[in-house]
Amino acid sequence: MPQGRALPPGLERGPGPAQHGGMESHETGPEGAPLLVLVHGAPDRRSAFRRVAAHLQDLRVVTYDRRGYGDAAGLTPAASLEDHARDLLVVLAGRRAVVVGHSFGGNVALAAATLEPGLFDAVGIWESSMCWLPGWPEDHRAEVRDLARTEDTRALGERMGRGLLGPDAWERLDEGGRELRRAEGRAFALDMGFLLEAPYDLDAVKAPFLHGLGTETTPAHHTGARLLVERFGVPPYVIEGVGHLAHIQAPEQWAGFVRHVVALAHRP
Repeated sequence: MPQGRALPPGLERGPGPAQHGGMESHETGPEGAPLLVLVHGAPDRRSAFRRVAAHLQDLRVVTYDRRGYGDAAGLTPAASLEDHARDLLVVLAGRRAVVVGHSFGGNVALAAATLEPGLFDAVGIWESSMCWLPGWPEDHRAEVRDLARTEDTRALGERMGRGLLGPDAWERLDEGGRELRRAEGRAFALDMGFLLEAPYDLDAVKAPFLHGLGTETTPAHHTGARLLVERFGVPPYVIEGVGHLAHIQAPEQWAGFVRHVVALAHRP
């Protein structure tokens, strides 16, 4: 289990309603409703799913900050993608669920599904980089490699935070908020390093599976979708006019993608 560690000076960890071996999860929606877990990407936080969850109020939606980000910034850094996958299993706490991951979070979901396949009713991934697959664009692999080798991770965290939030939102952050974003750079660099060699056996995923992408995403993710079609024969779920951050750009449409994944779990 991950062990607690002090956050950088000036930062505070917000309490969560459910504790799981150091992980905090947040659940909304009716008790007894189908369980859905949303796993955020890198760098990101569970809060990015807030507007998506507003369109899924009939489901029991679980979100959590992966270790290294947000409320989990003070946990021991992950040593492998499997650490993130086992954190997800801890959050599931033996419950069957549909799990949908955005970007890096999709790899976390798939890896966990190979460890405990009986808990995954269906898995959805949105534009998850799989740099180890034959045919993956070399320029994207090189970009991920450079991010993983970043020495000044605080500067990386600020750069990614500014890009994710936008310059105006960054300026509105207090210094504690900026410090947390800078601290998240370390986890982001580690996460990128986990993608350079196969971190799990993609063919070992037995749960029903759906992948999605936006029409305005990067060429690398379009190539990735084509590779998955060739490998599994499953066409992608496409959202028009959005890019990689579709869960933020178009939360209602992205919730539609999530519902298609949920529907896979209930096919006869």
